Amino acid sequence: MDRTAQVTVSGRPFDVKVLQAGGDLWVVSGDYLDREIEAMARSRDAALKRWREIAERAAE
Repeated sequence: MDRTAQVTVSGRPFDVKVLQAGGDLWVVSGDYLDREIEAMARSRDAALKRWREIAERAAE
């Protein structure tokens, strides 16, 4: 199942793709300031949170 979501980083919304890759593996991918970021976790919400955290570190 492939879906999209919106993640807010530093007050700006970013559209990302959300893919359930297997039973309990979720992958979130998307561009942040011209960089492709991908995050994986065991739940959809955790993968979205991880993507946001990676994007926030990339902004530093």
